[in-house]
Amino acid sequence: DYLASQYSTPSPLAFIMQRLLIAGDPTSSWKSVLNPMFGYGALSVFLSKHGLKTEGIEINKKTFDLIKEANFENTRLHNLDFIDTPNEQLLELTYNRAPFKYVISSPACLISKSKFEYRDKHGSIELERIDLITLLKSLLLREYQGRTVFLLPYFMDPNIPFTADQDALYKK
Repeated sequence: DYLASQYSTPSPLAFIMQRLLIAGDPTSSWKSVLNPMFGYGALSVFLSKHGLKTEGIEINKKTFDLIKEANFENTRLHNLDFIDTPNEQLLELTYNRAPFKYVISSPACLISKSKFEYRDKHGSIELERIDLITLLKSLLLREYQGRTVFLLPYFMDPNIPFTADQDALYKK
């Protein structure tokens, strides 16, 4: 069953993450939000209802088509591969072509087919994990003093596929 095989951020956790993202920011309603791995939109429900302009990116065409029908308020969805799409092209998606004020995500915990090199003034690092690539790449798309809330796994064994059943984690 397709829906059963998809990971979705649990609703209470998604709500808390959204509240943390905009806590104490009275001007948040006109700010832009990037959700680089939109999925079913659990991380955008509260934000969209409060007027934040969200850009959701979803690689899976089937998920994209399902969620597009939900017609989230203040949300534009894009069927793209966040990791392989150049940042310049991703900035073109924003409402005003400026960096995002907020970034929120609960990315997939997989190994990428291609490596991503993150560079800043301190040096560079090459990554293969999709969750870490998504985090660092999205930071490059965020305003300098913007906010980011990410849900990352506390451990990751690259030898175990993301879709493995939980029993496989304990058989080593």
